[in-house]
Amino acid sequence: MPDAIGGGTVKVAKVTLTSAQVQALVGTPVRLVDPPGAGMIISILSATAYIDYNSVAYTTGADIILQYGTADVVLFDGILALTADTVMVASQAGSVAVGSAVNAAVDITADGIPGAGNSPVTVSVVYTLISL
Repeated sequence: MPDAIGGGTVKVAKVTLTSAQVQALVGTPVRLVDPPGAGMIISILSATAYIDYNSVAYTTGADIILQYGTADVVLFDGILALTADTVMVASQAGSVAVGSAVNAAVDITADGIPGAGNSPVTVSVVYTLISL
């Protein structure tokens, strides 16, 4: 019989980023889920990003990324290049080896600095906490 490793309730976290926050993501990531505590990991079940296109496009088509520490775990490819209201849904496909995931927060960052742009972006995750 397999050992139970613990787990909990399915939870949802959501943050709406202003355009100023989007433009500063490379240097100033935004916290989506706080660290769960010693001996625990956050297991992301699915993630969603919604760009609520306003009137000015971001000048760089940077991607929004969810990270444990500095390890990328979810990528919203090209979302900041879009010029219409768009929802992207991602799930963590396959396995991702992340040595720093124990007691790690989930942060929102980007892989480039988007200029101009005035559209807010809402990022949500469905997750559970697992005790190791």
